[in-house]
Amino acid sequence: MGVWYDFVFDNNYKVDAKEAEGRMRSKYPLLLHENETIELAFKDRGGKGRDKEYFTSHRILIKDGKGVGSKRKNYLSIPYSSIRAFSVQSAGALLDDDSELNIYSTAMSKVSIDFSAANVDIFQIYQLLNAKIPWSQDRGTQDYVDPVPPNMDQKQSKLGSIVDWIGDNAMQVDAGEVEKRFKTEFPILLEDEKVELAFKSGRDTKLFTSRRVLFVDVKGLVGKKIEFLSLPYSSIHAFYVQTAGAILDRDTELRIFTNMVGDLYRLDQDFRHGKANLWAIQKVLCNHVLGEDKNPLPDVDRYEGHQDSGGGIFGLLTGLRFNERPIDTVAMESALRRDPPILQGSEHVEMAFQGHRDIILFTTKRLITIDKKGLFGKKIEYFSVPWEKVSA
Repeated sequence: MGVWYDFVFDNNYKVDAKEAEGRMRSKYPLLLHENETIELAFKDRGGKGRDKEYFTSHRILIKDGKGVGSKRKNYLSIPYSSIRAFSVQSAGALLDDDSELNIYSTAMSKVSIDFSAANVDIFQIYQLLNAKIPWSQDRGTQDYVDPVPPNMDQKQSKLGSIVDWIGDNAMQVDAGEVEKRFKTEFPILLEDEKVELAFKSGRDTKLFTSRRVLFVDVKGLVGKKIEFLSLPYSSIHAFYVQTAGAILDRDTELRIFTNMVGDLYRLDQDFRHGKANLWAIQKVLCNHVLGEDKNPLPDVDRYEGHQDSGGGIFGLLTGLRFNERPIDTVAMESALRRDPPILQGSEHVEMAFQGHRDIILFTTKRLITIDKKGLFGKKIEYFSVPWEKVSA
C-alpha cells in the first residue's frame, strides 16, 4: 500500500542530494549561490512528481511546478534565519501513513511538507533544522533553577485528580529522565542541550530546555502520531504566569506570546496546583528571554522610604479611576526577590506605580504588570514584556 499511498497523497521521497544539485546547476546555473550546497533533497508523489524540496546549506528551497507540463515553476526560498518555529509529526496508524514537517515564520503562514514514512527519516530533517536554526546565545550567568519537582509525594484527592484531568493540567516530572528519552527514543534534542524543566499532562509533554520550549503532542486513538514543536526562546516576545485562585480555581497558568501569526501567536498551559513550580518556570523564561544586564539609570527617583499619601476621598477617587501613583521602588524590589521570586538576581526596579490593586514596574530588563483578579485577589497575573522585544 505504501507506494500507491505516497503517490495518491503527494508524499515526498528522498532522492540523491548531489545528483539533484548537479542537475540544478546545469539547468539553472544562477538559482543556487556559488557557495551553497544541497544537503537533503526530496521529490513528491512517491518520487514521481513535479514538485521538489531542497534543504541547502542556506535555506529551504521549494520548487512548485505549475500548469500543464510544469513549464511554469515557482521557487520559494525560506532562509533558516527567518524560521521562528518548526515541528515534525510522525506517521499515525492504519491509513495515516505519512510524516509531516511544518515551518513557521513571521513573513508567511505555515508551510507544510508531507513525507513518505517508509522512505524518509523525519528525525534526520529535525536534526538538520536543529543545526541550522539560529538559537539564542548563552547570556552568561543565569539564576539557578531547581529541577526537582515539588510536593511529588503528596497525594491528591480524587476530586482534585478528576479536575486536573478534565482541565489538562500538567504536573512536573523528572527532567533528567525526559532528557534521556528525547535524545535516544526520540532523537529531538541537540547533544549539548539540557532539559531544565519538564511537565506532563495526559499523554503530552512540555519541555523547557537550554535552547527552546518543546511541545510534544500525542495524537490519535493509539498515540502513534506524535507532533514535536520547537519554539526557540528568541521567538517569545512576552509571557505571563498566573497563580491559582480561590475555591474551584485551583490551577496555575502560563501564557506565551510570540511574533508569529496564526495558531502560534499565543500558547497556553495550565499546571496542577502544588505539582508544578510556577516560579521555576518564570525563572527559566527570564534566563532565556530577557535581555542583557543593564545598570539602572542614576537619576531616577526611586521613592525610597516613600509613604503612600493617597488616602481619604482623593485616594478613593484615584483608585476608582485606576490612576497609578508612585510607590517605594526599593521596598518593591526587596519584596519581589523573596515572595514571589519574580526578579532576576541582576535585575533592578527603576520605577513602580500602584493603582487600586494592580502594580506596574519598570525594571532594567522589562516591563512587569501585576494584576490581581477575582473578588479576593488571590489569583495574580505577572505579565512580562522584555525591553528588547518592544518595537513601538
